Amino acid sequence: MSSAEVPVELHIEPAYAQTLGAAGLTTYEAFMTTTMGEPLVKPGLQEQGRQRRRLTLGDETFYLKRYTSSSSLPGARLEVLAVRSVRDAGVPTMSLAATGLGPQGGFNLVTEVPGDALSRRFDELVGRFGGGPAAGGELARRLGGLAGKLHRAGLVHRDLYASHIFVDVRGGELDLYLIDLARVFRPRRRCWRWRLKDLAALKYSLPADWAARHWPAVRDAYEDTLGRRLPFWAAVVIAIRTRQTARHDRRRLGRLAREPGG
Repeated sequence: MSSAEVPVELHIEPAYAQTLGAAGLTTYEAFMTTTMGEPLVKPGLQEQGRQRRRLTLGDETFYLKRYTSSSSLPGARLEVLAVRSVRDAGVPTMSLAATGLGPQGGFNLVTEVPGDALSRRFDELVGRFGGGPAAGGELARRLGGLAGKLHRAGLVHRDLYASHIFVDVRGGELDLYLIDLARVFRPRRRCWRWRLKDLAALKYSLPADWAARHWPAVRDAYEDTLGRRLPFWAAVVIAIRTRQTARHDRRRLGRLAREPGG
């Protein structure tokens, strides 16, 4: 089937229909050609047949992700599945406002999650929710609970870093949101391998001194939410993977420093 023969599929969530309609985003063609908002440039993204734009419509902010090559189209479908699966798991994340497929490729329009990345707000949050060495604190419990919910549903993130966990503290409450779901999947084999890889990424991305004191509280909350204990060898695997990630980052930073202009 040629691209001209690809049938158009368009779905707009009713909750966002009025906002999108006021902006003229009512057809597949409108979503695929709009120049509203600001382009988000990421190295290599355009070459992969992917485009991203940040749109502010009224009081709401959205991210429009367009997939314009045949090789990138599976990513559009996988993102829809990932968002729905993560939300079904009870893990707060973005919402799908609109999706579409057609002769020009595919697109997904998702909402912006509130707050800011945990990696950027960590020092501020520790004072409010970090807790003492014995208590562990609300932050540790929430982090363990988020990972536990995801894994209890049979999903793994594969990039579970603090930069991909957004935190919102409006109203004095601590709410966590999971973003960057492009690599989320449901492993059929070696599930513990993937779960421990997630936990190692999370531990590595937290400040080392805080993790040294509060990781047991994160682990306990994770196990309570998952409904089962970690294998006896889990701590060793997490430690090994954490060191591997640190070495990988050092090599990557070294390569960047040696590049012209680095």
